[in-house]
Amino acid sequence: PHPPASPPAPPVGEATPGGFAQVMRPQLPPTVSGLSPGSLARGASAQIVASGSGFSAGGATSFSGSGVAIKSAAVKSATELVLDVSVAADAPTGPRDLTYTDPAGSKATCTGCLRVTPPPTVSSVNPNIVFADLSPVKKTLLVNGTGFLKGLAVEFSGNGIVLDSLVVESPTRIRVDITILPEADYGSRNVVVRNPDGGVATCAKCLMMSRVPF
Repeated sequence: PHPPASPPAPPVGEATPGGFAQVMRPQLPPTVSGLSPGSLARGASAQIVASGSGFSAGGATSFSGSGVAIKSAAVKSATELVLDVSVAADAPTGPRDLTYTDPAGSKATCTGCLRVTPPPTVSSVNPNIVFADLSPVKKTLLVNGTGFLKGLAVEFSGNGIVLDSLVVESPTRIRVDITILPEADYGSRNVVVRNPDGGVATCAKCLMMSRVPF
């Protein structure tokens, strides 16, 4: 006599005498789709958000090339990774790849997602002498240099200069409208330009504050 046939195995996910069959799903590899911001200047330090999928605690991140260091990485969700990044002052400019490796060893690379840029420069301010008076004085300055980006900020050392507005007319010129207050101290001033990618330029003693003779 033949032994009795074994009962057919239940489909995956259906009840068995001992409970439910476990549904096994394959682990999908991670992806990295982009970085925000996508550029940093030499000498800059900033927080960068990587977008993608499959991020988890215990993963590792790295940039290609030299001069770009990841100081820390925090997984905010499976689709968002926050990196604290610093760029050396002598880092080679150009694109960098970001590679993420999950704890299982699967890798994802975002090619050219970060660009290292040169910092701006400030060569002159025109006019380079302005005058304070007994009442506020409106003045327009032209800041000349290189590498100016939309969204930058301009600062003046010392007191008594109020920035009213600015326009980046080109990568080499910024038009700045200021108000000079009566209490402004006279003497030389530094002019500082801060690009949104973290690049900073200082023109030491580029502007002279004087007083209208009474």
